[in-house]
Order: sequence, then structure tokens, then C-alpha cells
Amino acid sequence: MIERPDDREILASVAATLRSEVYPELQPGWARSTVAQLVALCELALQRGTDPEPQHRAELAAALDDLIANPIVIESIRPEMSSWEQTAAVLATAAPRTDPAAIEVQRRLRPLLVRQLDDELATAAAMLAGFRGRLPPMNGSDV
Repeated sequence: MIERPDDREILASVAATLRSEVYPELQPGWARSTVAQLVALCELALQRGTDPEPQHRAELAAALDDLIANPIVIESIRPEMSSWEQTAAVLATAAPRTDPAAIEVQRRLRPLLVRQLDDELATAAAMLAGFRGRLPPMNGSDV
């Protein structure tokens, strides 16, 4: 009996076939750009790890808990808000201010959000070539 391929094997096969057999046969244009995007999507699915959002939300919630005595946090958040909404409200209040409470909020939340954004951008970067209509780099070189 033939062993059933797993999703990773299927995605790798689809990406390799599109990359080596379909893309080279197409003239520049919509179809070729679409194949590049499909290769990028398959390769992204193969490379990405678990969804970081739950961890990101937990980190934001923990940071807000650490700042719970800060007057900006006290005035800005409501229990029904998500940690993303709470963080946005706190930063929107703190951003134009220069008082100690605002500086504390900015120093605690900004680096956390910048790191989270960097994580998201690193994952999304694999898609950039594909959405420009080019195959993503393979083994460090453009194809």
C-alpha cells in the first residue's frame, strides 16, 4: 500500500512543480505572476511555525498588567477590550505626552510591539517576491 503524503509533502511537491515546470513555460504577465504567488504561498506554509497571535496577545496582556498602576492605563482601558485594543488605547493616549506616566508606557509597550511587528514582517517577507510576480529566492538566489 502506498503511504499517504502529509500536507508538507504535498505543498513541497506543488511548489516544486510550479517552480520548475509551470513558471518557466509561461510568458510574463498575469498567469506567470499568479504562479509566482502560489509558489510563495506554498513555501510560506512550509516555513512558518505556529500562529504567534496567542503569544503576542499574552505578552501584551502581561505588559498591561505590569503597568496597571499607571494612570494612563487606568484611564484608557476597559475590561471588554481585547489586549490589542487596550494596548492601542493606552498608546494613543501616551503618544503625544511627555510626562513620566506616558514615558513609562512608551518604554514598556513600544519595544514589545516593534518586536512583534518584526516577527510578523519576517514571516511575510517570504511573500514579497511572489507578490511582485517573481519566484521567491531558492537556496539564497533568485530564480
